[in-house]
Amino acid sequence: DGGVGGCDQPLADLSKLEPKSNLHANSVSTGSASNSNGGCKKLLLTMLTDNYGYETSWQLTRAGSSKVLKSGPLEENFADKTEYRFMASDCLDAGTYEFHMKDDFGDGLTPPGYYSISLDGKTLAKNSAFGYEETTRFTINDNSPPAAGGGEETKPGAWTSLFYEDFSSGFGQLNDGGSNAMHVDSKFGRNGIVMIKRGNTDFDAASVYSDSIPLNKNRGYNNFKVVFSFYANSMEVNDRFCLDYSSNGSSSWRRAKCWRSGADFENGTWNDDVVKQFRPSVNFAPNSIRFRFRGFSSDNFDRVFIEKVRLFGRKEPVAR
Repeated sequence: DGGVGGCDQPLADLSKLEPKSNLHANSVSTGSASNSNGGCKKLLLTMLTDNYGYETSWQLTRAGSSKVLKSGPLEENFADKTEYRFMASDCLDAGTYEFHMKDDFGDGLTPPGYYSISLDGKTLAKNSAFGYEETTRFTINDNSPPAAGGGEETKPGAWTSLFYEDFSSGFGQLNDGGSNAMHVDSKFGRNGIVMIKRGNTDFDAASVYSDSIPLNKNRGYNNFKVVFSFYANSMEVNDRFCLDYSSNGSSSWRRAKCWRSGADFENGTWNDDVVKQFRPSVNFAPNSIRFRFRGFSSDNFDRVFIEKVRLFGRKEPVAR
């Protein structure tokens, strides 16, 4: 959906406005913005329609997901030769997003028509001649400063978002380990979750795991954290589930942590924003990382439901 609180309304007829953008066709900007504690990042869309406002539309999605987070126009077509300015998103958490600007006829917005998107005062894209569609990808990092132009340097100690999955489209970027893992559209008041269950003898079948995630060597990530939410059901005392990781394409896994029923959690309640940090080596930064969740219990009704998994990386001093 487009505007918020009735803001998706024309401001004025600006048909005589001079062109605001001279960018070339198919010009796409990429950017990065910080996500400070307690901050709310919203994408601002400014647009001046041409003589054919009904041809224009837009969508906001997460990178790698077909689920539309916001879109416009709301109900009716955009008016002709009219300027709009509104928030094109709700609060955005850390992750990578794609903004899609579209024109049904394929000629973009005839000057002086244009569109512009910005975040925290930084322009991510601005164009008129974008043809049928133009996609702008941008990333919001966790507690890291703005990096103009997607620079390669990372501030020491700053967490950078490497992976996000909300399970809105099945397993999404995670893989189904086997018969004891499944996707659930809705359960316990949440939408888009995965379930893992009995896995004391074949816990590969009771697992979900990521592919190897390539890491930029220039950034030197050597410390990682996974943030997720989970809900346990029918887990007996000492039944558990675990987080494992693997680096540099290795086929073996290392355990980051196991959570035990009765000690680390109770059944029947959501545990939100659970954080686990791990460091594959104190001496070097890996070139890839992957992770998995697996069940470790004996009863087929022992189940853990997982929602919204995020992976972050940061550079820390190397031990000498």
